[in-house]
Amino acid sequence: MARNSDVVPEVQQSSNRLRSLVAVSLAKAREETKKETKRTETRAAQLPRLLKIVDLLRKSQVHERAAELAASRKPQQRTLCQPIRETDGRFKKNGGDEQAFLQKLSPLDFRAVQERKLDNYCEVRSWFFESPQYAQWSKGKAWHLSCYGEPRCGKTTFAAAVGRDVRSRADAGKTAVAVLFLAEEDRGRSVSTVPRIGTVQAVLRTILRQLIEDELDQGISSALLQDLASSHTHTVDMSPERVNDYTLAEIAKFDAVFVLIDGLDSLDQVTQAALRVEFARLNTLTHVRLMFIQAPDEVRRPPGIRCNRYQECDGSVVLYWHCKHCSDGDFHLCQACYDEGHHCSVESHVLEEPYHAVEVELRTPPDELVNYIQQRLDADIMSSSDLGKRLSDAQDVVRNVKNTVAAKAAGIFVLAKLYMDYLWEKQSLNETLDVLDGLPQYQTDYFNSLMDEVEEQTDDDRRLALAAMSLVATTCWEARPLTFEELADALHDMLGDLADDLTEHKLLQIAKGILTIEARVETQVKPFHMDVNTYLVEECEERFADVGLDIAQLCLESITAAKESFEDVYDQPGALLERLNDKPFVRYALQFWGQHLSVSDSLEACESARQFLAEYEESPGLQAATFLAFAHNDPWHRWPGSHKLQLCAWFGLEELFAEERSAADINATDAITERTALHVAVMRGQSAIVTDLLAANADTGRLCKQGRTPLWEAVEDYDVENGDLSMVNAILEHITPQALNAANPCSKGETVLLLALRLQKTEIAEVLSQHPDIDLSVQDSHGRTALHFAAQNGNANIVQRIIERDEGKDLLKRCDLLGHRTPLMLMLEREYWGSEQDDEDDDADDDDGNTATTTEDPRLMILRLAIQKGADVGVADESGRNLLHYAAWAADHLPVLRYLHSLKMNINATDRRGMTALHYAAVSPEGDRSVVETLLELGADPAATDAQGQTAHRLAVLRGAAQDIISALETPSAASDVEPEDSPLWAQILFKPEDFLQTYEHGLAGLPNSIVTQTDPLGLTLLHCAIEARNTQITQLLLNDGRVDLKATNLHGQTALLMALTDSIGDEKLLPMVHLFLEDSSHDFGSDRVDYLAQTALEIALSGWHNDIAIGVLQHCETLALDQRQMRTLLMRAIEVDSEVAVKKLVEAGADVFICRRGDKLPSQIAEEEGAGAGVVQLLSDEECSVLRTMRPVVAPSRVDSGLGTD
Repeated sequence: MARNSDVVPEVQQSSNRLRSLVAVSLAKAREETKKETKRTETRAAQLPRLLKIVDLLRKSQVHERAAELAASRKPQQRTLCQPIRETDGRFKKNGGDEQAFLQKLSPLDFRAVQERKLDNYCEVRSWFFESPQYAQWSKGKAWHLSCYGEPRCGKTTFAAAVGRDVRSRADAGKTAVAVLFLAEEDRGRSVSTVPRIGTVQAVLRTILRQLIEDELDQGISSALLQDLASSHTHTVDMSPERVNDYTLAEIAKFDAVFVLIDGLDSLDQVTQAALRVEFARLNTLTHVRLMFIQAPDEVRRPPGIRCNRYQECDGSVVLYWHCKHCSDGDFHLCQACYDEGHHCSVESHVLEEPYHAVEVELRTPPDELVNYIQQRLDADIMSSSDLGKRLSDAQDVVRNVKNTVAAKAAGIFVLAKLYMDYLWEKQSLNETLDVLDGLPQYQTDYFNSLMDEVEEQTDDDRRLALAAMSLVATTCWEARPLTFEELADALHDMLGDLADDLTEHKLLQIAKGILTIEARVETQVKPFHMDVNTYLVEECEERFADVGLDIAQLCLESITAAKESFEDVYDQPGALLERLNDKPFVRYALQFWGQHLSVSDSLEACESARQFLAEYEESPGLQAATFLAFAHNDPWHRWPGSHKLQLCAWFGLEELFAEERSAADINATDAITERTALHVAVMRGQSAIVTDLLAANADTGRLCKQGRTPLWEAVEDYDVENGDLSMVNAILEHITPQALNAANPCSKGETVLLLALRLQKTEIAEVLSQHPDIDLSVQDSHGRTALHFAAQNGNANIVQRIIERDEGKDLLKRCDLLGHRTPLMLMLEREYWGSEQDDEDDDADDDDGNTATTTEDPRLMILRLAIQKGADVGVADESGRNLLHYAAWAADHLPVLRYLHSLKMNINATDRRGMTALHYAAVSPEGDRSVVETLLELGADPAATDAQGQTAHRLAVLRGAAQDIISALETPSAASDVEPEDSPLWAQILFKPEDFLQTYEHGLAGLPNSIVTQTDPLGLTLLHCAIEARNTQITQLLLNDGRVDLKATNLHGQTALLMALTDSIGDEKLLPMVHLFLEDSSHDFGSDRVDYLAQTALEIALSGWHNDIAIGVLQHCETLALDQRQMRTLLMRAIEVDSEVAVKKLVEAGADVFICRRGDKLPSQIAEEEGAGAGVVQLLSDEECSVLRTMRPVVAPSRVDSGLGTD
């Protein structure tokens, strides 16, 4: 790598000249100190600081210039898919071939970055490594760790230190560590500049590279390297799905994998969202631990939780356990009490950690700050010139330095760094002592001294600097940081020609260190510390008076000036986007003018806003520009709408809203989203405007394009941790029965109650279920009622409430359309009900002679209540199974089994395959000997046979059940079952696949249809069994045989493909088998079929993040029922793989093509850059134009009664 001085000699020369001028000024100032006033003396003392600033600016500029040159260099063609070189099919251990492969897999060597960061490292956060958060995270949790700190507080170095600490504590050969420095460069390249593959794939490939490096370091042979070496191409031109497969395979080799992500917030929002999806997928793996290190922009503080044993422990907690079954929802235990074995007073209740992330502030305690200062003194001062020698003999001065700097930094690490940099400029003992005395004692004093330097510049530089600081402070405080391009454009609008020659270098120079430019995809300008931002906003009003910034007015003026340029291209996406990109601040202004106005008291801005609103509805250009501006800002592309009331509702402009409401149609809908102002206000949490609209009789039942009512938006946006139900309650006070029970045609016919139950938002579900107008008998498109959902999810209180409220509607007898299952069947099928007291020592007889437990199982309690309400326990599902079969299959319902038997149910009742409850207990995947023994005790017949003549013992042997279950089922007549010689074909596939393949390697043509179409006792076809056996060869043989029914389902309503997709979420070995279904377009596997959870193959593939498979399934689908987020994911992938069929289906299904952007490009432009076919590009281009052409001057429609709104 070239030296910085070679890269940018002009920067070095410029900084040398500036240093000379400063030195001359310093000499003159010192000569005048005896004659001049105290002000001159102060200035002389401050001038040395300029030397340091010049050096810092030079280093910053050199770094930026080097990055620009690196980015501008043309990369070699097809860098990532050139052959490594000819090999003999093997990689030499630690040889050049391995390194060449790793470099081509990912050119980012973050291990080298980590080593550089740890050079001369001083530990300033040892408390973190001793914290309970770090200890628990290291053990492996469902939550991830989020560490946040101020800019320049050493977060990246901290990430490197954590990586080193994890490695030092880990067992060799069992742990892997991947550290991602997303805001750093390695040899002039970052994750955002890797050619061809994009940022997301660059990150994922870098994780894979580090996993392989750990594997090689620990002497483990890498199967991935061997696999690629033996291929005919020797390349790493892998598809994203293949990268995913290899990553999962590498992860599986370790007991624990730690992934540390530093600087995710430095990437653009779209890339952040895509990476968070990938990281969330990794976090589902039990042995993967994620840690994010980032700035505190959007950090959410944990709620104040107290341990229920607060009288015996510290009480206030960060790590805690929550009882998910207590009706009051208030039972919590701190981690320490949980570790000691304490639990909820109801022993059957289950405790869980109810959070997804634990947040830690990267503070620096005073004692560790002193350690840092000592290290700087040791490394920098004492190893240098004569000053170091003198300081080594002046320990009192050293102590003075440490104590003074630590005290004045006030625990802020970045201030300590600045102070030490300042002291480094002093090369004499006397000057060092003088400077210590002159250091500002308080933060405000220090900030004032910096601002004094700004004010002492030439008038033009002073005005430009103050305007820049005023803009940066205001936008950071009220909205988001400006990019440098947005700031420069805004300054030009404010100051005209004065800002024409503004560069990043000049901005840093005139801001005197107060502003910093963060190296992001879009460079953001911020104060160097959050306290500085507070200081600029709260303490510098008088200093900024000459600038006269009215940010809301500036936004509106900039929009007005650009308005005419939008009108003639509003329906030409490319031209409109180009004009927006030419005026970066206008794009910002369109996004945030209202946000600034909502906190402004400017009468001029309010008047400008009135004029803007009047023009907005008549201007397709303004509407289209706003639409594109929000597409750039929001990763999910939510935008206010085409009506002025919707704009006011979006920004919470209550006074303007009140003015405009009387003359507007409050129920007018946006042409693109079909949302009303009430939808928008609810989405944005604008409670005052929601109240106003409801009081004005707004339509609470209007459905938007996605089938959502305003109440639906409130339920979906409800934050469980926050627990604020005010928005929901406000709507419920004005809602009509029709709107309350309206079905969403875009979400399987769900009502808001079914939505709340599906999302397990229990608080809302309880409120809705108690509403007097709620219709508990409403069914979704699969025949499921609220009772089905509540029973399936384990909402015991709601189940009980619905049963008690059932007034002649026979909800307990309602069967769904998925498997003809009653709510009680779903209750026994699910595992979310906690553990039961099933020890016989705890059993007792109640007054009626029935078996009860000391702490009654909630399912048993509900079952008793259901029987009292007339439930029919003998009803069977479509497979002929009754409640006894379900209880035996679940294998943990002993009290329920006994209670059902007490109701005189036939313990030997059979399903359509002739199987009794004992058969199910024998082959249950949750097999438990106690269940088998209980059934036998209750009279189950071990000699009973199913339709194929198999006893429970025979099935247990054939299905490979545990030995204790087989032993419990043994009878004298069962001896012949131990070594079966006539194993059916399905058993051979499951347990003797090698014999099966040897016999049928050329196909199944010689077998009769009755054999090929046979099923095992659980309804598994031969193809299901091949999937369960994870055998690709047998799967291929069966798929080649046209007699195999691809639509046949098992006990869970799953076709073989649905079963393979579901199981692949936890076992990636199944993915090649899934591909076999999709490779042959003639395969009719029923792509629109759903399992008993109402999931299609497409939905299951998306839930497992298998996007390539989802694209393959999509091409077989006749209809799509996906939400916008799912369609966004598929559309992005369809563009990448150039699937015209998939793109066409998604566009026809209503996918929002504008959420598929990257940077400042349209989807059609991205497709063209990716090399997609002309058909894909044209489809996207036509849809983009079609969307923008819906922008028309608003004509308020006459109100149409939807039948759902308020009278």
